[in-house]
Amino acid sequence: MQVNLVASAVAWVPKPRENKYVQDLSLFRFLLRITEPPNSIRQYAVGANGGNCRDDKLKNLPHIVEGTLLDCAEDMLGYRREELKYGAFFDKSTPRFFMSLEDNDDERCTTFEHLLLERSMLRKQLLKALQRAL
Repeated sequence: MQVNLVASAVAWVPKPRENKYVQDLSLFRFLLRITEPPNSIRQYAVGANGGNCRDDKLKNLPHIVEGTLLDCAEDMLGYRREELKYGAFFDKSTPRFFMSLEDNDDERCTTFEHLLLERSMLRKQLLKALQRAL
């Protein structure tokens, strides 16, 4: 039996009352459910940070797969902008995104730093959601 993954993924609809993190978890579970064969997918798991609660029989997800899933979730939540990437350097006087944050430079910098902090916290929570989904 052939499964059209693109059509199946497009058909996924989150439940309206779930928060964003639960929706991400639901999407990851949905992707796992539609991916064949299930046995080869189950042999991978994202290792827990710091080695806590890690089952040594499980293999890590390849970094590119883990990164793609996390980037997709960040993109869905609106945090996947070049300016918000860790260590990104840009001229604060030109990007439309930075200029659209607030009315003056001090408020823009404060809001921008808040968005950076939110993104880093979100990335950790997305990684935990991905670990739970697997």
